Amino acid sequence: MHSWIGLGTVILFSLQLFCGFLTFLYPGGSPLYRKIYLQYHQFFGTIIFILAILSCHSGIMEKVKASLDKEYLNLPPAAFIANFLGVSITVFAILVLYLVFIPQFKRKPQMEEENLHVELHNSIS
Repeated sequence: MHSWIGLGTVILFSLQLFCGFLTFLYPGGSPLYRKIYLQYHQFFGTIIFILAILSCHSGIMEKVKASLDKEYLNLPPAAFIANFLGVSITVFAILVLYLVFIPQFKRKPQMEEENLHVELHNSIS
């Protein structure tokens, strides 16, 4: 399970990187296309982040199961560290997703982006 989730995450991240580069950094890109693609870019970025967290958790559990097996019930130091790492990753994910979804933490557009938005809106109308 860990390897499939990890492979899917890496493939999606690579596609996201490539499409994001073409859309946002390529100088000949259309502002209209950038505006349309932005919502998909944000959505899939969040999905990729969640998949990466799932991959970390499944990898930790695979490693613990393979190396400790029945010793896990006694909670040796390796199991404690694995549990602590899993909880830390979960707390990190919750904090990141909180920052992503709460509007007050959204990046404010800069002056030149505001002008671009006005020009784009006028050209569409």
